Amino acid sequence: MQNPRKLAVQSKLASAQSTDSDGSINSILDEELKVAENALKRNYKSYGAWHHRTWVLSKGHSSTDRELRLLNMFQKQDSRNFHAWNYRRFVTALRNISKEEELQFTTDMINDNFSNYSAWHNRRVIGQEFTKAGWGFAFPRDSSLAVDLSTAILTLSENGDLQRIYDKWLARSTCRLDTAEIDSDRLHLESFWGVFLICGIACFIALSIYFFQIMRRFRCSAQADSLLDGQGTSRSKRLQIFLSILDEWAG
Repeated sequence: MQNPRKLAVQSKLASAQSTDSDGSINSILDEELKVAENALKRNYKSYGAWHHRTWVLSKGHSSTDRELRLLNMFQKQDSRNFHAWNYRRFVTALRNISKEEELQFTTDMINDNFSNYSAWHNRRVIGQEFTKAGWGFAFPRDSSLAVDLSTAILTLSENGDLQRIYDKWLARSTCRLDTAEIDSDRLHLESFWGVFLICGIACFIALSIYFFQIMRRFRCSAQADSLLDGQGTSRSKRLQIFLSILDEWAG
């Protein structure tokens, strides 16, 4: 429903622009913001409503301060709503709010609810603005984060924690491919003794069953032949019967 509504709004905006009436344009867009706000009050996670509100705000005739107040209200109701966090990043970019200010807001939200994964994600997105290639950090001029980070590093260095962190997380994780013993990771014949044992037992059982069936068939055939002849079966005759049974089973 949002796309047909956008077409209708664009038609109204075109008519208002043709008369150079800024008041009419603001009235049209404010009405759309109210429609989206009412939809969001019914469902905080309405993707269509958030998207429509973004589209209206991108027209450049609406107050970003009002949007921030509305966002604060919605995020108090549902602090994990990732739609609201995405919209907040859009509004703060239009409002040119500093990254430090948004980082402080995000930190306050995390302090209120440590498991707020949406706030943690927003913190990661904001943090990407401060980082350059590798582990280097670049802060804006007069940034409070630079002072806080420098103070934290000095504190860790003075009490010896910095060296312990290095020894625990960096020194022991260096690559030692030239001297590493990799024999323990190689596969040897001894590694498959269990498989060999199982295969051997299975083969022995199969051969035993096969041999038992042949002997059973041979005994029945020998008895039937002796009954027909009325005499005992000779060894050559028994061998002939046994070989014929083997040939029959092999075929």
